[in-house]
Amino acid sequence: MAGGKVTKYVMTREEALVQAKRFMATIYVKIGAKKDGTLTAIYFKAYADLGGYGNFCGITAFWGGYPCCSYNCRNARWEGWDVHTNHFTSQPYRSVQLPGSNFATEQVIDAIAEKLGTSPTEIRLKNMTESGDMSPPEPWVANTPAYPRAILESYPSRTIMRQVMEKIDWSRWKGWGQPIAVSGSKRRGLGIVYSGYDGGFAFDGYRSQAVSLNPDGSVSILSSSQSAGQSPWTTQCQLVAESMGIAYEDVNIFAGDTNTGQWDLFGMRGSSSLTTGGHLLLMAVEKVKQEVRLLAAPKLGVKPEEVEVYGKKAYVKGNEQKAIPISELLTQVICASATGPPGSDFPESTPGHKVRNAMVQAAEVEVDTETGEVRVIKLVTGNCPGRMINPAIVKNQYISGAVMALGYALQEEFNYDEEKKAYLHASYANLKVPRVKDIPDVIENVIVEEYTERAPHEGTPYGAIGVGELGHWAGPSVMATAIYNAIGIRLKTIPMKPERILEAIKGGGGK
Repeated sequence: MAGGKVTKYVMTREEALVQAKRFMATIYVKIGAKKDGTLTAIYFKAYADLGGYGNFCGITAFWGGYPCCSYNCRNARWEGWDVHTNHFTSQPYRSVQLPGSNFATEQVIDAIAEKLGTSPTEIRLKNMTESGDMSPPEPWVANTPAYPRAILESYPSRTIMRQVMEKIDWSRWKGWGQPIAVSGSKRRGLGIVYSGYDGGFAFDGYRSQAVSLNPDGSVSILSSSQSAGQSPWTTQCQLVAESMGIAYEDVNIFAGDTNTGQWDLFGMRGSSSLTTGGHLLLMAVEKVKQEVRLLAAPKLGVKPEEVEVYGKKAYVKGNEQKAIPISELLTQVICASATGPPGSDFPESTPGHKVRNAMVQAAEVEVDTETGEVRVIKLVTGNCPGRMINPAIVKNQYISGAVMALGYALQEEFNYDEEKKAYLHASYANLKVPRVKDIPDVIENVIVEEYTERAPHEGTPYGAIGVGELGHWAGPSVMATAIYNAIGIRLKTIPMKPERILEAIKGGGGK
């Protein structure tokens, strides 16, 4: 609003491309291990450029405790320095800091495995955390973001790793820095990487959701969640329809309007629209059901806790014939809203337990040693979404994220000319994002569903956890390790553009 009038702000393409950026960082990682491959210590330090205005999630956020909590390593320390510069602001971008952090960490894991004479899969299978593990394995000494130390749920990391290995046909791997095929100047390599990440169950104390049960049994959702292509409104309607036992068409949703009275201070971040938004939504649904139980119980001659509300009726549990239609029970709308405890950042799914995302990604690439060009032949994403509410949305999020990350890894670069004081990436001619020809010939999903059965409104909704960012995390790291195995050169700066690869080859680092 400006002067009491509705105002619309429109940017040119050039303005849109230079008004915000991914964070840029310099990252140092040091990892120790025993001769048998057991990790003994992880030290991670990073300096991130937040631009002139900053944000709340540069490098110091360390979402979900990554990188130290991805592995069962009992000694871990990480430091993050968010630095304000005279560039424009850095803002959250699909999986925020994880692609850069994982790029650095996984290359060091590879270097340790190569030095010990073990494979990239063996060292990860030996050290990765798993469902049922305490994370972190030792109590926090210092924990500024207040991450919970709890038992992991929905984290089948080894199952995902083995299935991804099968999909990429890892048996073809010939050793560190060794291509699996050579044709003239073109060499092919395989790469595989792993990570843990936040499960999308976060910042419930910074948002609200509400529902209204209408006399005809239909439901209206007043949602604070916003949509940016991940279809949270679709899945939120599915959640309510499932919980209430009504048709999808009987659920209406109102969102994107502050007049709904719902609020979201956290915003559409952290893969939390379904996981946390859906959790609060089902809490509101449960409140509405409780109101119906209190109305129906005297009429049914039972206690409120003996009443079930489902399928546009209230009935006695175990005796669905003893029922009252909602249309006969209600004369007006019943409304309820829900939010988390004030200031709640990272809630536990249940006391002593937490959800995190276990993720594996593998790639086959072809590197032309004469031009430096990289062609991605095959990409395999491996994830656990908990329980899939909408399988098509889940698969599309994983695939779209993986393709988007290829730009981060191989093409897109923030460029600033210090002498001319000008940004050089203000058009898509200079900021090269992935196009159709850049998409791998084959992209496959490995999706392992694992969740804990509990009441839908307790913990994550029906066991679902975040998926929106969880295909994007691995682009730089999986490309780096696949390129290394193709040409024997470990690149430490992204994007890994053809000129950088050629420069490294001319430097004599290739095999």
